[in-house]
Amino acid sequence: MIREIVRPEKEQLVIDIPREYLFKDVEVLVFPIDEKTAKGKKSSQKLLEFKKLMEQADEANIKVPQDVDIDHLIDQINNDIY
Repeated sequence: MIREIVRPEKEQLVIDIPREYLFKDVEVLVFPIDEKTAKGKKSSQKLLEFKKLMEQADEANIKVPQDVDIDHLIDQINNDIY
């Protein structure tokens, strides 16, 4: 899944489709969001992506310090958003 918040400056938007999505049905949604929500979601999304990378590193047996914990940061961001 790819999610990105953009601020279009034209009525057209070009989307690069990952190779693995070719010849598959994909869903594209376009709707306005308020700035506070957008900023919070960007931060939250970055943290979730980092957490996913950490999990992938663990699965690939890449040594990552075990004291890296971002769950409390995600909770703080969610509290700020909602």
